[in-house]
Amino acid sequence: MMFAEEYRKQLYKVVEAPSGFKFKIRKLTMKAFSELVKVAPPAKPGEPVDLAKEDLDTFIEVAHKVLLECVVEPKLAERPKKDVLSVYELSAEDQQFLLFEILKLSGLAEEQLEELERFR
Repeated sequence: MMFAEEYRKQLYKVVEAPSGFKFKIRKLTMKAFSELVKVAPPAKPGEPVDLAKEDLDTFIEVAHKVLLECVVEPKLAERPKKDVLSVYELSAEDQQFLLFEILKLSGLAEEQLEELERFR
């Protein structure tokens, strides 16, 4: 039997971004997953989401929504505040890194992540 604390531990991970700054991320939430599916629905039920077919602007928009939902610490928001970073303040390199780490933590296959590399 898995207790609540054990379950929570597998949802989160601390990662060090290319900037050297540490972030606490979580697996995709249903809200973040639905954003991915809206722009890149699977061809058939149960198939993986394929963001590699989307254009760069759509990719960036979805990435920001996923980061806002799945970066736990430091807190991210649309607009900066005293103790809150704006998602737009993050470097492109850190944004991509965090998105890929969230997708990996959530169980996306390596092949899918390799396809996403074309956006780098």
